[in-house]
Amino acid sequence: MLNVVAVNGRLSRDPWINEEKGFGYLDVAVQRNFKNKKTGRYDSDFLNFLIRGKTLDFAKKYLKTGSCVDVVGSVRSKIDKDKKSITYLVANSVEFAAVPSNTSAGKNDQQTPQQAPAKSQPAKQAAPSDNDVYDDDEDLPF
Repeated sequence: MLNVVAVNGRLSRDPWINEEKGFGYLDVAVQRNFKNKKTGRYDSDFLNFLIRGKTLDFAKKYLKTGSCVDVVGSVRSKIDKDKKSITYLVANSVEFAAVPSNTSAGKNDQQTPQQAPAKSQPAKQAAPSDNDVYDDDEDLPF
């Protein structure tokens, strides 16, 4: 099963952080890929992402209203105390996004390193068996 949300947009406000409980929210404005027939302009959707851990630290330190970001996360749901289903988005990775050079909005964006995604532990390799095929193409130039 695949549960991945990937968006590119701008923060519509500064990150909301709850230091005491160790979580926060990012409000990301994402432009739709088609124009509104009535106005001729692109509408936006405003998505709210739950952030924690290193993503929270990154947001607290570097992000502000108008920051252009790439957010990768997942959709979660739960049942609240009134037995109503609640669906929400959780950000697993937040990075600064490239801003097109023809916009003036990108001139004031901070030039800081992108957040590295969480590193997974390398899997231990099994000992080779007699049936393994060895690829000896290391000396090829491509």
